Parts: sequence; C-alpha cells; structure tokens
Amino acid sequence: MKSVLLAFLAFLQIPGSAVSQIRSGIPGRGDFQISADISRYYGDSLQAYVELAYAVRENSLTYDLDSGRYVGTANFTLTVRTDSGIVLRREWRVPHVLADSERMHGVQQLIGLEGFAVRRGVYSVVLNAVDALQPRRGDSLTLPLTIDFTAGKPAISDIEFCTTIEQSENRRSPFYKNTLEVIPNPARLYGSGLPIIYYYMELYNIGGGADQSPVKLHTAVVDAAGREMTSKDKPKQRSHNASVEIGTMNIGTVRSGTYYFTATLIDTGNRVLAQSSKKFYVYKPGSRPDSTLAGGREPLSFLQFYGMTDTAVILEFHEASYLATEQEKEQFNQLTDLHARQKFLAEFWDRRSTDSTRQTNPYRDEYLRRVDYAVNSYGTPGTPGWRTDRGRVYIMYGPPNDIEHFASTQDAAPYEIWHYDDQQGGIIFVFVDETGLSNFQLVHSTARTEFQDENWFEDYAHKAK
Repeated sequence: MKSVLLAFLAFLQIPGSAVSQIRSGIPGRGDFQISADISRYYGDSLQAYVELAYAVRENSLTYDLDSGRYVGTANFTLTVRTDSGIVLRREWRVPHVLADSERMHGVQQLIGLEGFAVRRGVYSVVLNAVDALQPRRGDSLTLPLTIDFTAGKPAISDIEFCTTIEQSENRRSPFYKNTLEVIPNPARLYGSGLPIIYYYMELYNIGGGADQSPVKLHTAVVDAAGREMTSKDKPKQRSHNASVEIGTMNIGTVRSGTYYFTATLIDTGNRVLAQSSKKFYVYKPGSRPDSTLAGGREPLSFLQFYGMTDTAVILEFHEASYLATEQEKEQFNQLTDLHARQKFLAEFWDRRSTDSTRQTNPYRDEYLRRVDYAVNSYGTPGTPGWRTDRGRVYIMYGPPNDIEHFASTQDAAPYEIWHYDDQQGGIIFVFVDETGLSNFQLVHSTARTEFQDENWFEDYAHKAK
C-alpha cells in the first residue's frame, strides 16, 4: 500500500505539461472484488423475474487521466446456465468518472442492477468482472438459483437488502420499481456506518379468496443459534392478492457476526403461510462477534455451522468426502463432540475457500448445489445419488457439455457418454447400465486418474448371444 501512495504523490508532482502525456493510469487500491445478491420475484405461472444486484468499490478500479478527469471502467459478463447448457449470456461496461483523485481514498461502492426472466428450474448464475485498464485484475462469483414459485399459494419473494428506499417518480432510474427508488446493498454488510437495514419484498396470493381474516407479517433478525435479536409484527389485510412490503430494522445494538433476516406470514391461528429468509453480515471495528462459541478460536464462518445438528454435520462431511484427504477423514471420524465436528467442518471448507477474506464460501455453495442435483437425479434403490458413479462425476466435474444417451438394444445394454469439452483438453465418461435398473456404472474415461478401459463396449455393454 505504501508503494501505491508514493507513486500517487510522485504523480501529483509531475509538471502539468508532462501529465497530459502520461496515460498509464492510477492503479486501484487493494484487491479487485465484486459482491452480488440475487432476488427472485413472481412473474407468472411460467416464469419468475430475477434481479442481480452487484457492486465494486470505486477505489479498486484503475483510472486514466483524461481531460482533467479520472476515468475507469469495469467490464462485466453474466452467464446463466442449467445442466443442459447456457440459457442467458450478457456483457456490459460500467464506466466511472472521478473529478477529484481524493475519491480514490474512499470506500464508495459502484452499484448496478441487472434483471432477467427464467422459467422454473435449477440454475447457476456466474458473474465475472475485470478492471478494463488492467484485465488481469478481476473477480468471479457463482450463485445458485432455483425457481420454484407455486401458483396460487401464499408466498414471499426474496428479501432485498437496501441502503435506502425512497418514493420516486424517476422511472429512468435503474433502481425504480413500484413508485420507489430502491438502492440495493449487494454485499449485505451493515455496521457502524450503516446501522439501519432497509428491506424490500413482495407478498403474493394473500387475498382474493373466501378467507378474508387478517394475517400478520413477522420480521426478525436471527443469530446463528436461532435466537431473535430484534423483531417487528405488522398486521396485513387480505384486500389485495399481492402487495409490496418495505421497512427498516435498526441493528445498532447487534454485534459483529453473521445473521439472518426472516419474514414470516402468519394467520390468526398462528399457522405459517409463507416464509423468506436471507443471510446478512454485521461488522463493527473493535466489536467482538456475537457468539459465545468462538472466544477468538473459531473462524467467523463457523457461525453458519453452529445451528446444524450432528446428523447434518456428519452427512455434509460424508458428501464432501470426494474432496477430503485420508488424514481429514481419519481426524473427523475420531471426533465425538458436536461442537468439535462443527468447527472441523467450518475449517474444512475454509481451507478450500476461493477467497479467505470473505464470510461466504462460493466453492462450498456450488459443491452442495451439485450434491443436491446428484441426489435428485442419479439415485438408485439403496444408494443416494451423490454416492453413484454418475453423481460423483457430476459433483467433481460439474455439468457436462453434452450427454449422449443410448437405449437398450438386442445387442447392447443402455449406456451414456458424457462429454466435457473444456476440461483437460476434452474428456469423456462412459456409464453402462448392465442390470437394466438405471444403475449406471463408470466403465471408461479419458480423464486423468479415472478408470480407463478402451474395450469398454465389449467388456460391459455388449450382450453375449
């Protein structure tokens, strides 16, 4: 950091006639990092509307001096894909101009919003960004996205965390919706400088039926142990089938840590009609994390594992066994205390974090998303999907670029060939169902370290006459 400041001071001392000839730019401060958050809203019976809020610090950009102004740009790429392939891809540039170089010492966020519509299903949303003047400086986030709104049933959209919400008539603003200007907080980070949570959500299918009894919207800030730190109740009439809900929550007394903001729709019989929840973070310099668990020993990420039961912790580690070393497996199997297992699992994922400075772990999120898909798609009687050969390959290598399906014939058992065009120069996996019970076994692969048998068809698929 000192070298950057010295270079900046030296730059200011160059005579004005020489400055106009220098266009190497002022480098960004710190790491180039983006933050992003997804909010899903009900569209119609076929699709949902998704908003991706994103942010990058303005002082992390590299700036060129142009006509007395400092000009920087971030280039973004958005990719939305299913296991079958890409369904959406967009690219855009976000230019930013500073009139005063002093702004480069601040922490102001450049915030944007990108919206798109998708049908029911399971997706991965990948957001890439690079510093246009220094393309080697970039960041990437992968966010899981599931669209599963059920028509006719009460529902609550995702909670959108905001820095401000104001009445507005400016329809040209990218943050305008429903007569409001809603400025998102993609990092979901609050603290000393931002002690008030502004939130936006939408309620669906709460009226229009025979039951016109009032309902109650219960909003709360909940810690990792499930304790409500602060909450509010608001009565709602069923005069409209859908409504917009905005509000604030003061978290000034909440200590540093990881929390959940929950919204629950409850009827007069205390039945839960719908619920929505989203994680957020509080950071206050000098504040001890709100957890009696840590005492400075556990990582902050440990908070998200604290509420897990012993069964859930053991299952997740077993599902992650494809990543674990033999030493890690041995260590975990020797643990008998729930707290110790929770801490071990937190540290296990921290060691595989793509960015140790963040409280969330996109690597773990994507891995568990693949596990869920494998469980739902590749299970056989007596074997959960993540333990099957196809499940393991999907978890470790991701969705294939192409799958060739070959049905059973008089001469051959059914088999599949999975193609991965972008890995190891192009690789395949061959699975054969010798029993005819959808129990596909891996019989050949061109991937390094995987089982190989060039005669796989004769050895496994061919039916002897």
